[in-house]
Amino acid sequence: MNIKKLSAIVLAGLLLVGCGTAADKENQLSVVTTFFPIYDLTRTIAGDEVTVVNMMGSGASAHDFEPSIQDRLTLEQADIFVYNGAGMESWVDKTLESIESESIVVVNTSEAVNLIHTDDHDHDHEEEDHDHDHDHDHDHDHGDTDPHIWLDPINAIAQAEAILNALVEVDPDNKEGYTTRFEALKEDLLNLDTMMVEGMKTVSNPMVVMNHSAFSYMAQRYGFTIESISGIIPDTEPSATQLTSIIDIIQEHDIQTILMETTSSQKVIDTLVNEVHVDVLLVNTLESVSEGDTMNYVNIMKSNIENLLLAMK
Repeated sequence: MNIKKLSAIVLAGLLLVGCGTAADKENQLSVVTTFFPIYDLTRTIAGDEVTVVNMMGSGASAHDFEPSIQDRLTLEQADIFVYNGAGMESWVDKTLESIESESIVVVNTSEAVNLIHTDDHDHDHEEEDHDHDHDHDHDHDHGDTDPHIWLDPINAIAQAEAILNALVEVDPDNKEGYTTRFEALKEDLLNLDTMMVEGMKTVSNPMVVMNHSAFSYMAQRYGFTIESISGIIPDTEPSATQLTSIIDIIQEHDIQTILMETTSSQKVIDTLVNEVHVDVLLVNTLESVSEGDTMNYVNIMKSNIENLLLAMK
């Protein structure tokens, strides 16, 4: 066989492999998720057999997000759409009504958990000085339901199982792979649960003060309380009235550490440290994490648990 003929055979083979790869990619199951916690749980279970697209990028707010025309087109072509639910993504119902897709499987992961209603855990300390109220209060209006269900590892297991069931329903041929990855994820989430259970045995004051009561599901499960300072938002310096409210709570409960979200500005944190004379630790609600971030749900939640426990020492 001469060199020219051999080269032609090799080239033809490479072209066939390339076409096969492209065709395989095009025929992959397509899943669209709303924001990072749901995206990360989904991609962990789905593996390489599935194309997972997250609608919201880093810095976007699940509360205020409005899907673009391209987002709607991507959703129309998806096999599965997974969202948190419980009022977190208020735009979902309207968006689903507007797209033309009869076959898409929709997964509302909040249906897998017992929801907390705001009247059940309302410990917010409202600001008496209405001059400092903000129309864009960071607590947001979710109706009467707390949507932050993913910030509890046991709830996250239930959400992950709902995702698993949808994947198996649409793509039963890959059930074994999906199930294996789900079980590995479940073990990691159970380890987080154990970390919290054991850690709570060592705390001296089962109470945390924070600017947003996003961790109410964890508080309910593991037996601590949250004092949330209403009106304190991550990028706005607290008013004198708010600082007074914080000081009163700290003195009443002998609090040494306040928890603030990672989206809080350094100026806000410095003000709290200097004016209120407490330590500040950060927690991450995972709402604004990018899918390109090297961190994942398990790693971020491990850090959250460490800081929650430190704040209760």
